Amino acid sequence: MSVSSSYTPNSAVFAQIYDRYWKRMYNLAFHYTQDNELAKEIVQTVFESLWKRWETFTVEEWLEAYLLKAIRLQVAAHYRKQAARQQHLEQIRLTGTPSDHTTDNQIVFSELTQRVTQLVEQLPGQRRRVFELSRWQGLTNREIAAELTLAEKTVENHLTHALQYLRKRLTDYL
Repeated sequence: MSVSSSYTPNSAVFAQIYDRYWKRMYNLAFHYTQDNELAKEIVQTVFESLWKRWETFTVEEWLEAYLLKAIRLQVAAHYRKQAARQQHLEQIRLTGTPSDHTTDNQIVFSELTQRVTQLVEQLPGQRRRVFELSRWQGLTNREIAAELTLAEKTVENHLTHALQYLRKRLTDYL
């Protein structure tokens, strides 16, 4: 399928591209992340990028190959960001304060940490345990499912609901 810049983003061509490729893109993202919500976010990011660049978008190669490559690049970017965050959190854990030691950042960090801890404690027992194992101990969904004798889908659902709960209540920090 070729893409021409004469189409606008709301055209039927964009919808056809989405309908034709979203499932393959999602499956690839899920394969790399093993996280349902993250896979959906990655696919959405790729389509948002395509939407924003539609006027100037041209494909020199096969469209499916381009989209799947974009998924792999987004997955890699996610893991790079995650590694940087982990490294920063480790630095904070070791030093006890953010790396730039500014008072404002220390206050915001302290408030955010306290708020996240409070919110996590408010989660129902099983959901809280799943969240802690995933986000604080770094276990995969499969490892959590095995440890808690749950289905992986149940683990995914607990994480999805926990993250939605936190996002809604942390809008002031996002």
